[in-house]
Amino acid sequence: VLAALPRRRQCPPSMAAVASTAGRQIQSATRVPTRPVPCAWLSSTSARWTTMENGTGPMRLEGEPERDKNHVERLRVADVLDMMTEVTAVHRDVSLNHAIEVLVIHRKGVLLVEGDDGDVLGIFTTRDVLQQIVQFPDRSMALCTSVHEIMTPASRIVYCTPADTVKHVRLLMRSLGVRNVPVVDEHGVVRGIMTAKLAADHSSFFRAKDVGGKAAFMQHIEGHRGLPMGTKLSSDQGLQSFSTLPNDVTSVIDADDEEAIDEYLSVLQKREQAQGRKLLPLRRRRLDLHVGLAALPHPFKRPDGVANTRRDYGPGEEVCTDVRLSEDSHFMSRVRWPTPFSDFVTYVGVADGVGSWRLRGVDPRDFSQRLMHCCAKYLNSSAPEESLSNTDEYTPHPSPLEVLQRAWEMVTREKIVGSCTACIVTLDHQMSQLSYANLGDSGLIILRHIDSEVAGTVYRNRTTPRSDRTSDLRIAFLSQQQLRSFNLPYQLGYVGDEGGRGQVFEEPTDANVTGYSTRPGDIVIVATDGLFDNVELDEICSLAFEWETKWFGGANEGKALPGDDSTETEALNDLAKTLCDRSREFSLDNSRDSPFAILAKDNDILWSGGMPDDCTVLALRVVEGDLIDTQGRSPGAGTGN
Repeated sequence: VLAALPRRRQCPPSMAAVASTAGRQIQSATRVPTRPVPCAWLSSTSARWTTMENGTGPMRLEGEPERDKNHVERLRVADVLDMMTEVTAVHRDVSLNHAIEVLVIHRKGVLLVEGDDGDVLGIFTTRDVLQQIVQFPDRSMALCTSVHEIMTPASRIVYCTPADTVKHVRLLMRSLGVRNVPVVDEHGVVRGIMTAKLAADHSSFFRAKDVGGKAAFMQHIEGHRGLPMGTKLSSDQGLQSFSTLPNDVTSVIDADDEEAIDEYLSVLQKREQAQGRKLLPLRRRRLDLHVGLAALPHPFKRPDGVANTRRDYGPGEEVCTDVRLSEDSHFMSRVRWPTPFSDFVTYVGVADGVGSWRLRGVDPRDFSQRLMHCCAKYLNSSAPEESLSNTDEYTPHPSPLEVLQRAWEMVTREKIVGSCTACIVTLDHQMSQLSYANLGDSGLIILRHIDSEVAGTVYRNRTTPRSDRTSDLRIAFLSQQQLRSFNLPYQLGYVGDEGGRGQVFEEPTDANVTGYSTRPGDIVIVATDGLFDNVELDEICSLAFEWETKWFGGANEGKALPGDDSTETEALNDLAKTLCDRSREFSLDNSRDSPFAILAKDNDILWSGGMPDDCTVLALRVVEGDLIDTQGRSPGAGTGN
């Protein structure tokens, strides 16, 4: 609250002179020899600022000609450097308490951390403050922690350069879930911090394909992780001295601000008392998941390994169909877990074992299969034994990240050598959203019927006339994939007692974790890279539309199929099998370049045709049930499928 409330400060004379020059270009209006102009101050001057008509794009002075879409696409970080506030840094050894004081006094959301030689060692944000404090029962102990113990190290910082476009920076933020990106010039000097707000003011919307998937990762994110060695602050961006900080932080807040804080806290207290710490009443439709499965091994898989080509596998022999030889694994668990929102919860997951372990005499199936088994084992052992008697007291079901973390701990304790990628998905009944944790190049895609005539829909088809469209089923969401480099995904693994696990593989906390709001009728495809490396996203969408037409005669609309639950399972198994079969077909087709081949050529790797691989597909459909009240239960609800 203290950091968010506005301060009333007088405008420096040099700033007032700039503000009086209305109609001047934004670039020249902020290039003054003093401190760069903060965006919050600009909004209060006589020069009024607006954005493009659709609410996106760079800010402009009123009366200035509106920039076209091409200008927004070309706008670079260098063009908005002067709008960034000054960089603030602290020494690595200062305490968390001192860093908080610097954040509040300088009204910052992010600090850089410097070492003794002036190198940038990491970045520290307000989120780090909260994450550190909650770990200590005694909050005063947390404040004594050194900043370097909780900062994000330089090796994991996402940065940009002045030559990057603002749109590219916003895509980095959206893909990796970061809000502050340092700007590093060609000399390794930090020129400023691109914040999420500044990027949002100077860019436009992105499609799902721009954010998720392997190609998007390689095109936009690879090469921007990890600060260059020896990155330093510029000479005018010094450390904040202890002597410049007042003993009492509240001394920088005047009486009016204190009254505003008291009033705000009073409103929160009254609201909490009125609610009695209970959830607000809300009536909505119950959502549920139905699941189907299909899997195929590598077409050239043998009991003793895998052949590189069809010729090596054996001319005239049928390709492999024995799924027991697949290095992919999966689990599907529907657990009785009573809450005010549902009596059951469904989890699904896929894992892709790394085949190169075979060269070391290790079965690549061991780690992936055991990881998925432990996911199901943890869920079954954690489920509450008693039914829900009080809707105000219930045990929330674990998040996908927690499931992955516990399963990984179980597997490593068993000292199972190997590694794999993993993706865990569940339906959060309280938030009505799909939640997932994805590490590596497996992932999920959400397909949804999006009415192109509905104003405000981000993914509307504005080019094809409505009369020429065959379907409004489109990609609503595509999960982000994670790669160290091309064809080297993030992995969970264990190499034995000698190698440990710290620096060799990633950990579950490195997974991409998020949620996406879902609705009845959504089709969710969770799969290993055997699908995404061979089948284009638009092809997946077309196959799902054909499946809908076959089983529902059109859009499925989230309604249950006639008959019992076996009919639903049969239908979704059919969709999963269709996708698996198409992946197998395209992986053996040398007459067309697969998504993997196209991306390989973009990375200067000679590859053509498909990418033979194991393939596992879980097809999910979101269906709606009866009305529920978050403070009550509906009769007969949650019987499950």
